[in-house]
Amino acid sequence: MFYLQCTGRSGSTFLRDLLNSHPSIRMKGEFLNPNPNARNTLHDFWAQLVQDDRAWIVPVRRAEMVSRFFEAQCSDGGDVVGYDLKLEYLAGEPTLFNPLFAHVDRVVLLKRRNLLHQLVSNDTMRARIASGVTAVHSSETPAPVKISLDPVHAVARMRATSRLVSQYEAKVREIKPVFEIFYEDLAQANRAELLGELQAFLGVEPRQLTSSLSKQNPYPLEETIANFPAVAAALAETEFASFLEGR
Repeated sequence: MFYLQCTGRSGSTFLRDLLNSHPSIRMKGEFLNPNPNARNTLHDFWAQLVQDDRAWIVPVRRAEMVSRFFEAQCSDGGDVVGYDLKLEYLAGEPTLFNPLFAHVDRVVLLKRRNLLHQLVSNDTMRARIASGVTAVHSSETPAPVKISLDPVHAVARMRATSRLVSQYEAKVREIKPVFEIFYEDLAQANRAELLGELQAFLGVEPRQLTSSLSKQNPYPLEETIANFPAVAAALAETEFASFLEGR
């Protein structure tokens, strides 16, 4: 079993779709999603346990609860199973770190080099949802959407994401084998060699992996960010200035 460790809008749905095209890999969704409407999540499983027996609400039973969750999920025979582990959710439940990582053999770290593109992807997704769009991942490229960013807040958000990724990467590298992959490399047409190395890391016979999903934000930043000049001026004075290059 392995975790696909990442932050939101880093390309995990695309990578999950690619890995699911392998006959020996079964990818699960965002199992730490705290949304009460989400199903097959750890929180949903825990809520059912508590409903049946209030004793499960005690924090000291978290490790046992995690074990039961994975036991209930393990119906994939000899397949390699992966779970999408979002760091934003894990950071909100820090006591789960040790119980969770006691159950995996290895970790795939999915990151984005350009955090501005990641931030824009998040905010355009929210703008589309607010306009009534229900499918945030699709085989079709959606129409462009305009967003505005608070320049100071945008820098703060990128720094927070960078700290979160670095914090958990350091912790995980101390205890588990890690394969690092960047979305920007994954999105290239010549990704076959990279995906072959990933499959070898996961212990499966390399195959050609495919996905029907299309890039949802292929538009230039200048066309997407309504106040782009102000955002560019703010980033130019920070460690994120390079994110404006080749935009």
